[in-house]
Amino acid sequence: SNGVRIAIGSELGIPSMRDFTVVTSAYTAKDTVGFLGIIGPIRMEYGRVISTVGYLGKLVGQRINA
Repeated sequence: SNGVRIAIGSELGIPSMRDFTVVTSAYTAKDTVGFLGIIGPIRMEYGRVISTVGYLGKLVGQRINA
């Protein structure tokens, strides 16, 4: 939701990361797209992490473009 993407375990395509989750959000800075994210365990509070990453992605984009 809100441009947030989630990759869990084997979806990451990196065998050593199979026990982790990566939650990312894109932001735009003029003509460039950047990403920020959180790496954590597979068992995490997804609702909180998704909300936080989505909010920070929007905030970073707004601040850079202000």
